[in-house]
Amino acid sequence: MNTHKTLDAALVIGLTNDKAKSCAKILHRTEGECYINLTIDHESFVSALKRTPSADIKWIIGPAADYRDERRVAAAAALAAAVPGVPEMRALAEKSAAESDRYSTEFAAMMDDEQNDGARPPRPEDRSLAAQISALREANPRAALYLRAERQAVGTSSYSATSGEMKGGQDAKAILLGGGTIEEAEKALAYRYESNDWSN
Repeated sequence: MNTHKTLDAALVIGLTNDKAKSCAKILHRTEGECYINLTIDHESFVSALKRTPSADIKWIIGPAADYRDERRVAAAAALAAAVPGVPEMRALAEKSAAESDRYSTEFAAMMDDEQNDGARPPRPEDRSLAAQISALREANPRAALYLRAERQAVGTSSYSATSGEMKGGQDAKAILLGGGTIEEAEKALAYRYESNDWSN
């Protein structure tokens, strides 16, 4: 069992170990209060100790970190640093989608309401959101391209995978995250398998 006297020391090791899922603060029988990295989540750790007590662990003080959350935060920070504008564009796109859904739902409810003859229509969609999104795209071309690559990397059909479309999106994302140019990313995004590359 590897123990760490501080949480920071445990985090340095845990975040570089893909197998680490969580970190717990414990009272060690000989080392006192310390931290240990776990390959299971905290709840599973507690259950396992109840079934099979450890000679080294006097008791569990509590959870100290969830590396899944820590990695998500670190990945988001790395993305924001490498491709500025992505978080803002995502947030605005989500707001625009929610606004569109709101209007559609309220319009459908109006049509179903026999007492509403259209005199009380739903509040119109906020059209300024589309303009804000366009302005952000113009101001942040790398971010706009990254989000396009992200959509392409997921794919929506069997053609996306077999044609190389998804691979192009994945490669373009990697290029932008690695500091590559927009031109390099656009070239990757346009990539398609040649007819004899079906085995790639």
